[in-house]
Amino acid sequence: FYRESDEGTETILPNLAIQHSLQLFYDTSLFGKYVAYVAAFRSRSHKKLFGLQSFKVITDTTTPARADHIIDRLGTRLMAPPLNIHSDFILHTDRQTLARFDKNPYHPGHFFKNLKGQPVHLLDA
Repeated sequence: FYRESDEGTETILPNLAIQHSLQLFYDTSLFGKYVAYVAAFRSRSHKKLFGLQSFKVITDTTTPARADHIIDRLGTRLMAPPLNIHSDFILHTDRQTLARFDKNPYHPGHFFKNLKGQPVHLLDA
């Protein structure tokens, strides 16, 4: 898993003009980062550079509402063409929820949310 830590201050989805230009990779946004993760996955960089068979992304953010907002804004867009990423490729949690489980992401009671907003246990992802 690659961990993306969101402090709640970053743009989730930039305007349409930026989304369709190289500026997407110069300005900081979660969408731009996720597009880069998808590109790295598709080029098998994780295998070539680190010998890993696969990788997924875990985003931890500040609150449950922020995690839901990220999923609402980006989930469908990332799963649709041209990216077509699987809903379990990027999982979301928040620090408030994680704290209830002693900050243990593998705790049997802790579930992440996938890009569809569905609960997924980390060991099942």
